[in-house]
Amino acid sequence: MRHSIQIELEQSTNNLEIETKKKISEIETAKFDRIINSIGQDTLLQIAAAGPESQLALLKSLGLNGFVMTDGENPLNLFNFAQNIADPTNN
Repeated sequence: MRHSIQIELEQSTNNLEIETKKKISEIETAKFDRIINSIGQDTLLQIAAAGPESQLALLKSLGLNGFVMTDGENPLNLFNFAQNIADPTNN
């Protein structure tokens, strides 16, 4: 009986954690959508066309962290991606 109660408690805890993560994910997705919609397509095009330093300054001023912008024509090399983020001077 003790074992079944412990399993039930763990299941309830796991289900609660899953629901919490889902809600947080929905909130973050909605936040991202609102940010992108408020910035507008013209501004995003200007950021994409700007040089890396300008992109960084614009994205920082918008309060965005952890976003990758690409022109969509060149694939991302995810093997070196984390290293390049940590050391952007590394080519």
